[in-house]
Amino acid sequence: VSVTVSSTPDATFSYANASYCANATDPSPVFGSGANGGVFSSTAGLTINSSTGVVDLSASTPGTYTVTNSIAAVGSCPADSKTTTIEVDALPVVALGAFNDVCVYNAAFALTGGSPAGGTYSGTGVSAGNFDPSLVSAGSTITITYSYTDPTSTCSNTATNTIFVDACLGLD
Repeated sequence: VSVTVSSTPDATFSYANASYCANATDPSPVFGSGANGGVFSSTAGLTINSSTGVVDLSASTPGTYTVTNSIAAVGSCPADSKTTTIEVDALPVVALGAFNDVCVYNAAFALTGGSPAGGTYSGTGVSAGNFDPSLVSAGSTITITYSYTDPTSTCSNTATNTIFVDACLGLD
């Protein structure tokens, strides 16, 4: 007589975090001791790999979703199904207005035009929110980046624009 002993399926799972920004690394399910994956599904709007449970954050619509892991019955062992929730947070909408050309000998000036307010500027020649043309070569086009982190979701996004630094040596 041959006897096969199967363990009762355990579909218990979670994700490392309750919420993720849309541009974060795609999360995989985390299984408890003895638990494993079956077929993953979710409510509409969440893009999920049905075999692995990996969530494609950038392809998903921001919102809160219920994810289900279903393991079919095996032999005389019953089926198991467990759920968890996961939230996909939208990235903040960030913009940066255009800059005027500047002369290499102009004094440093405060950068403006980034929205929403409260972000930071970075790039060559940028320090503490100011741009100093004398720190770059004449004839250069410098990319300025405005970064903003939403205080509620902690999701970040950026916008860029350029400043042309002219030698301003000739007469028009």
